[in-house]
Amino acid sequence: MCWLSDLLGKLKPKPEIRSVMSMPLAAVKAELEELGIEYMMKDKYVADHLLYHTDEAVWQEIVPLISRRGYHYAGAPEVPDCDDYAKRASVEAAFRFHLDCFEAWGDSPYGRHAFNLVRVGEKEYRIFEPNKAFREAGRLMKLGESGYKPDSWRI
Repeated sequence: MCWLSDLLGKLKPKPEIRSVMSMPLAAVKAELEELGIEYMMKDKYVADHLLYHTDEAVWQEIVPLISRRGYHYAGAPEVPDCDDYAKRASVEAAFRFHLDCFEAWGDSPYGRHAFNLVRVGEKEYRIFEPNKAFREAGRLMKLGESGYKPDSWRI
C-alpha cells in the first residue's frame, strides 16, 4: 500500500456537502477585483475555468480538516512556510472535497503572509489561516478580520 493510501485511510470522514455551486473563473476574478484583490496568474496558465464552492456553513466544517499542525516560523528558515501551508490546504480541498480553495497573499499581524481564500456566497468571500501554530488558524474570517487583508490570489 502506498503512503498516500495510508494517509487517506487516517483522515476524518468528510462533512456532508449539501450544495456545490460552480462559477466561471472570469466572474470570480471580477468579484475579487471589485474587492481590491488582484489575480496573480495569466489566464493561459489556468487549467480550470469553472470553479466550485459551497456555503459558509460547510466551509466552517472543512477548514479545520484542511488546516495543519505546524510551527510558528517567524524568523525561521523558509521551508515549510506560509505559502506551503496555503498550497497544502488548497490541494486538500480539491482532492478531498472537490472544491476550490484559493491561495491568497497580503498583510497579516505577522507581516506579508500567505493564507487561504474561499467563496461562500454571491460576492462573499472568507479567509483562513491554514497553519494551526497561529492563533487565527482553523476558522473562517471576514476579509480584514484579525488583520488578515488579502491583496492577491491564485488557484
